[in-house]
Amino acid sequence: MPIRGPQLFQELQRAQSRIHQAVAALEESSRNVDERMDQFVSQRSDEFLELARHYLPDISMETVERSFVGVRDELVALLKKKQAREQELLTSIERAEKAIDEDTAETDRVTEKLNEKAKQRDELQEVVANRLKGMQEYVDLSIEAAKAEQRLTANEQRLEQVEQESSQKLPSYDNSRLFKYLYDRNFGTGNYEGEGFIRRMDRRLARFIGYSKARQSYQFLKMTPKLMAAEIERRRHQFNELMGQIEALEAQIEKEVGLPEVIAVGEQLGELRDNLVLKIDDQNRQLESYFTELKELRESSGKYYGEALTMMKKNLEESEEIVLRRRAAQTTERQDDEIVSDIVELNRLIGELQPEIATLVERRGAMTQRQGGFDEIVRRFRSSNYDSHRSVFAANFDLDSLVERFINGELNVRSAWRVIRKNQRFEESWAQRNGRDIIQNPSGQIIMHTMLDIVSEALKNSARRGVHRRNSGGVFFPGGSSGRTRRRRSSSRKSNSRRRSSPRRRSGGFTTGEGF
Repeated sequence: MPIRGPQLFQELQRAQSRIHQAVAALEESSRNVDERMDQFVSQRSDEFLELARHYLPDISMETVERSFVGVRDELVALLKKKQAREQELLTSIERAEKAIDEDTAETDRVTEKLNEKAKQRDELQEVVANRLKGMQEYVDLSIEAAKAEQRLTANEQRLEQVEQESSQKLPSYDNSRLFKYLYDRNFGTGNYEGEGFIRRMDRRLARFIGYSKARQSYQFLKMTPKLMAAEIERRRHQFNELMGQIEALEAQIEKEVGLPEVIAVGEQLGELRDNLVLKIDDQNRQLESYFTELKELRESSGKYYGEALTMMKKNLEESEEIVLRRRAAQTTERQDDEIVSDIVELNRLIGELQPEIATLVERRGAMTQRQGGFDEIVRRFRSSNYDSHRSVFAANFDLDSLVERFINGELNVRSAWRVIRKNQRFEESWAQRNGRDIIQNPSGQIIMHTMLDIVSEALKNSARRGVHRRNSGGVFFPGGSSGRTRRRRSSSRKSNSRRRSSPRRRSGGFTTGEGF
């Protein structure tokens, strides 16, 4: 049994939550290590200053502070600045995540309502179609409109042939100097004014070049396309009148069953869902920028401990610590020996923390990168309407395995998305199951279905083309059963006020057949 999109989306969100929790755990570990490092550094600073005070009579406090305080102040200042910015980022992250959670919950609610409206729309479309097929007036008009479209298509094909023939043959007449001479002088018409010798010579020339027959052909090539175009326009108007009557009956039944209200609410929900998805995308991008800065901040912290503390340790080893050890050995008191031992122990603890910090930085960076990639997969899933009720996945699709492979680095965003897309499909809507050719306009979907059921087999292609004409604004030529062979011929042919304009594509998918 296939897996429904909403169910899989919930599993995807749970996996996303687990990844976020893993990153949060690494963040907490990093904070703990940073706190320990800060504690050790602070303790060592205090121990060193305490020792300096102990040796105040023999070691100048000013000298000691001048040799260490510079390093210490730099470390403390950097740590405070880093901690302040880190807290700002953590606060911003918390706010952004809360806003995303709220908007995601709202998107879930809107999606559920949208699924309900899509189901209701399909049910009402079927009701409208069945009632229309039971109306004799609608049946008669549908058959008449299909026949009118059939004649119109044949006329348009013939016009295209005549226009092509005219464009090929007229240049030979226009380029003939003898023919154009007689034609421009109106020879053979009541407007010819030649007399005497000129008239006799024009007659001989006309007989020589077969002017009379050529003039008839020329006139035919010049005038026939215009006359045919005018007649086709008249028949197109008749066809549109018939389709207008069909659409009026269909609109009447739609209104009686409440379909327009369902469509309006569905389109509003679709637009609201689109805006929420876009808003969440923007929030996620902002959140990602916060995480990126936080990652860079903490990496610079690790780098600082690797460089600044090394410099500090070197400073102590080369000067103060050596001096302090020697001085402590020379005294009979135990206090200075204990302080020096504490300093040495703190140096060791700091040195041991450095590899742990480096490891955490590497692990946190890798997991944060995976988190960002998985967030992108979730965003694509929702933006593609894969979380709709009509979205289904193969029964053997193993999301847990995909998540594990993604976290382990076996799959990147592109390859993981390719696996998801390969296993996904949309179940057909009522229009797709019954309309053969998908029309974006819901009313056009009903007319397509009913006309194809009403007319004879010989008229089905004409009925199909007729519905496409009304919903695309194009002029059709035979050669295919869908609207792929259409082309526009003249803007004047769209002037009929009773023609429907091309339906606006709804990005929410409610009238497009993609998801809802």
